[in-house]
Amino acid sequence: MIETVGTWVAFALTLLIFSLLLGDNPLYRLGLHILIGVSLGYALVVGWTTVLVPKLIVPLLAGSLQQRLVALVPLVLGMLLLTKASPRLGGLGNVAVAFLIGVGAAIAVGGAVLGTLLPQTAATAASLNPMPLAERGSAAWIALWTLIGTITTLLTFTFSTRSPWQEGGASTGPARLFGIAGRVGRIFLMVAFGSLYAGALIATIAVLVDRVAFVLRALGVVS
Repeated sequence: MIETVGTWVAFALTLLIFSLLLGDNPLYRLGLHILIGVSLGYALVVGWTTVLVPKLIVPLLAGSLQQRLVALVPLVLGMLLLTKASPRLGGLGNVAVAFLIGVGAAIAVGGAVLGTLLPQTAATAASLNPMPLAERGSAAWIALWTLIGTITTLLTFTFSTRSPWQEGGASTGPARLFGIAGRVGRIFLMVAFGSLYAGALIATIAVLVDRVAFVLRALGVVS
């Protein structure tokens, strides 16, 4: 019984969202508000049960002295962050905001270095392996294209008001070489952006197909 009711509720909400195809209308806004409300409610429950209770309330009420001192840090920062709602006390929340931005920036930089920069550098350096290409197989060509793509893409973002290889406004050999490398790098960028867009489009189409199939199954058109 519950599964049947849930199926028809999901079917009705899907139709509400699909009504956007007819233009902006109250039914679509109703479905959108329900989606946002349910998402916020779910996030609140998850945050309460997995973060606030086990990592803040329990340590403050039943933890050791060390655990209580550690739990006081997020409690104080959270209370300072709530002061941003008041124009008079909003300055106190800058401490919590600065802490959040600093931690977020450190995590982002660390993730970029460890997850992108170092692996990209290792993949680029692999093309400099002195082992003959015939012995390395297809991996050598992949590494070689990685090296070319990395260098030319970096040269694409080289900007200057005047190139050191220009004499009297005329481009010399190195300037032309850097210009050609930059154009090749733009080709690599276009291929990369096209691949990312295609991946996002395929994921969106997959979700759409799944929703359409759900509607057809709910109507009994397909099994």
